[in-house]
Amino acid sequence: MKRKTFKKILSMVLTTALIIGIISGLTVAAGATTHNVVWSTLISHGNAVYTHPTNLNLKAGNTINFHFTIGAMPINLDVGLFNPTTNEFVFMVNTTSTILNRTVMVPKDGTYRVRIIKNTPSNMNLSGTFTVTNDSIMNNRLHSLYYENKFKDPMFDPNAQYLDNPTHAQYRMNCYGYALGNILEGSYAASYAPHRQYPGHFAFNSISVKIITNLKDENTLMSNLINNMQYDAIRLGYTMTEYTTANSTVEQFGLFTNSTTRLIALVTATDASNWHFYMQHSDGTWSHKPGTYAVTNKVFDNTANSTVTNVVLTNANIKANANKGLYAGGQLRFFTVTKHAVWDYPHTPPINVIDPQTTLVHSDIAGECLVTARNVSTGATAARIDFHDDQDFFRFQAPTSKTYSISTTGASSGSSLGLKLYSNTGLEIKNIVSSNGSNVSTTQLMIAGQVYYIEIYSSTKTQTNYTLNIS
Repeated sequence: MKRKTFKKILSMVLTTALIIGIISGLTVAAGATTHNVVWSTLISHGNAVYTHPTNLNLKAGNTINFHFTIGAMPINLDVGLFNPTTNEFVFMVNTTSTILNRTVMVPKDGTYRVRIIKNTPSNMNLSGTFTVTNDSIMNNRLHSLYYENKFKDPMFDPNAQYLDNPTHAQYRMNCYGYALGNILEGSYAASYAPHRQYPGHFAFNSISVKIITNLKDENTLMSNLINNMQYDAIRLGYTMTEYTTANSTVEQFGLFTNSTTRLIALVTATDASNWHFYMQHSDGTWSHKPGTYAVTNKVFDNTANSTVTNVVLTNANIKANANKGLYAGGQLRFFTVTKHAVWDYPHTPPINVIDPQTTLVHSDIAGECLVTARNVSTGATAARIDFHDDQDFFRFQAPTSKTYSISTTGASSGSSLGLKLYSNTGLEIKNIVSSNGSNVSTTQLMIAGQVYYIEIYSSTKTQTNYTLNIS
């Protein structure tokens, strides 16, 4: 990042003119800016909209804390939450909630606006603050974005399917594996279709797993799928709860800094011949993975489950568009899960058709970005480049001020590991690649208490085990 751009992020300038309100800004600390809002001309009935005039240039993981009052009465700004089309945080004024503060996490790098909607019939003078913190990145393992190229093989041949690139993640998970972040360990096995991860394959007790194939009844299929998903959740150590809403727009999960769940969706075909999973992203969009095909954030067309339209799936349209193609007219259910939104949970293929239980092979559980980075300390951390485009992110807080050595050992010949080092604001400090075709090392002066991020990747996109060493 250029120095001028970085300084611009750290010092945001407030505009003071607004027809429907009076706004002023006060810088309270380095990297934290508080915006004061006085909205004194609300109309007496119907909807009223306040849009803060300042463009907020922020990075993924920055936070915004909101606190507003009506007179002396604190209020909550209820969820509408985030509009991915306009990059606006949208809140509804709610005078009945007992939750007085909301802290949301910025989902991705970009320019943002804040919008408040009042839809109560009485006059109200609203005032308060929202504080933007952009000198640090919140660590949130539920955070997820749509990574199209990470799970897309540019050499994909739909006729050859997964035979052209056995190490690519595109061929090592299906819609279920994608939604939960589970991928096949190593390369695919020639005798097994690796992308097929059926609900129930991870369960403790295969006797309790319900049949989900060759069914003719859609209700039975949905019931059996949910049963198996629950057993998988127990085995994998997370919880799953069905989520329902009468609203046409589904709620955004994982955006509040104290969030503990994220959202996935399941649809079935009316003839019980098939099912499909979707996952919600932190920016209000959704994506899914059709079988061996690449992931997509687009809506299925009405002919098949491998072709899509140009319509992007969002919280506002997922209810209307999830049941398309083979799933037209089928059932749609939503579930909150506590499973991390990290695609770094590899597993072995099923033992055989009769015993489909897989074995977990969690080598590092590293994240894909700064926000989901795994916390590490000094010493050795076993890790692995799990698939073709895997990137491992680690978060390190320096215990003392000194020059630290950061290195990898044990990488295979030809993997040519690379190492990127970032500051606590996400500024890239250095980017080096192995000089010997395998491991990489560097040193860096660090300040006590400061957070630094380490990214390890293979410049040759080669799978390999390695050990990350910090001393």
